[in-house]
Amino acid sequence: MERTLEQLSSEIVEQVSTQLGITNAINLDDRLARDLGADSIDIVELIMSVERKYDVKLPEHETGEIKTVRDIVKHVYNAINQK
Repeated sequence: MERTLEQLSSEIVEQVSTQLGITNAINLDDRLARDLGADSIDIVELIMSVERKYDVKLPEHETGEIKTVRDIVKHVYNAINQK
């Protein structure tokens, strides 16, 4: 199923919110650690969960670059479109 960038953004924001237990609105530019309180384990689990959900594998050198919700969206969107 093809997703627009907007659909993917909305889905990932919802997943981040659920996984991190955040009840407030999440902005795409929120930093996972600083703004959302995620520690390194939370971030790894989140990335693994997103990879499973969208059936993609993000290269390790890219996962180290993920700092914001928008970064997750960008990397997943690119991985989906490279299939």
